[in-house]
Amino acid sequence: MSILFLVLGFLFDLSMAQLQQGGGPDEKEKTTALKDLLSRIDLDELMKKDEPPLEFPDTLEGFEYAFNENGQLRHVKTGEPFVFNYREDLHRWNQKRYEALGEIITKHVYELLEKDCDLQKVYLPVSHFYWLILSISMCCFFR
Repeated sequence: MSILFLVLGFLFDLSMAQLQQGGGPDEKEKTTALKDLLSRIDLDELMKKDEPPLEFPDTLEGFEYAFNENGQLRHVKTGEPFVFNYREDLHRWNQKRYEALGEIITKHVYELLEKDCDLQKVYLPVSHFYWLILSISMCCFFR
């Protein structure tokens, strides 16, 4: 993040200096060059440089979370519910962490449904899915 602020600060100072000097034909060329430079900066890439690696645990225990007796997801040490902003100022990293934990929870819920509810996970071919959607649509249309 610090690299991003340095680059943006430099470009802002450069722009302000150009505005204070007035604008002749030479200044228009500099302004065009500055705009071209700004358009080439990939802010996402700059933000990634200060970001920790996107490697996350593959178990609830690895995340230090567990479901309590009420089925609520809680941190095993603090007892607190899930905290999205685990690391301040790292929204992209927090989002990826959230998604990784969500995959684990989804798998856990499927396992509970299969084990505790005796449900069976069945994969339908795409053609069956289209017929299901068509059937539902027809039922709603002819009501």
